[in-house]
Amino acid sequence: MKSTTGAVPFNLAWLVIVILVSVASVSLLTTPYYLYAILPGLFLFFFLFLGKFPQIGYYTIVFVIPFGAFRGRLPWIIAAVLILLTLFRFLYEKQISPRLKSLLWPLLLCFIMVNVITSVKSEFSEYALSNVRLLAVGYTFVALGMIFLSKKDFENYLPKTLVISMSISSFLAVFGALFHVQAFVFTGVEDTELRATGGSIDANNMSLMVIYCIPLTVHWLLNTRRPLERAFVFFLILLLLEQ
Repeated sequence: MKSTTGAVPFNLAWLVIVILVSVASVSLLTTPYYLYAILPGLFLFFFLFLGKFPQIGYYTIVFVIPFGAFRGRLPWIIAAVLILLTLFRFLYEKQISPRLKSLLWPLLLCFIMVNVITSVKSEFSEYALSNVRLLAVGYTFVALGMIFLSKKDFENYLPKTLVISMSISSFLAVFGALFHVQAFVFTGVEDTELRATGGSIDANNMSLMVIYCIPLTVHWLLNTRRPLERAFVFFLILLLLEQ
């Protein structure tokens, strides 16, 4: 006979979430901010959608990487939901994803601890600790990818997502340079000093991402067999090389 003891807490958790969302929506209706009453329901829908297709959330974070000047808090919100989904999965399945099994994690943890200790002792501890936080965020992002993405995702869809996103940013950079759109270019002290930024925070960051994406794009070009797709990828390479 199939046991249902594990499903009871899971269903109870969802019941509690639905009740909390309903209470939050009704409470907002009684305040001057009644227009925001729809937000708890939208967040629940967003949460359920990412629960069904978590890889789409991960792809979205990757897609907005080249748009640092415009992305705002969107990637942080999606990452927080994915972490919450991971905790729910752990509470339900009582185990960590087997994809996370690696001998490198204890070494990485020791590495972060050493960084924390040296940062605290550093003369510029605040700046050093901010970089340690970014390091921890990077490892967390890698861990989320290991949990929610398959081998096919890593080999096929994820690189293409980044290449297409970077190509769009490059197109914005070219457009901004040609038509002097201030949102996509950086103008120096002298008006003649004009550097394209696209969707990135600065021109150097833009160049670094282009350099990273060119090998991925060339790999895509060499491995596709469809003529139309090959022409499309070749056009993307031209966009990237414009930088």
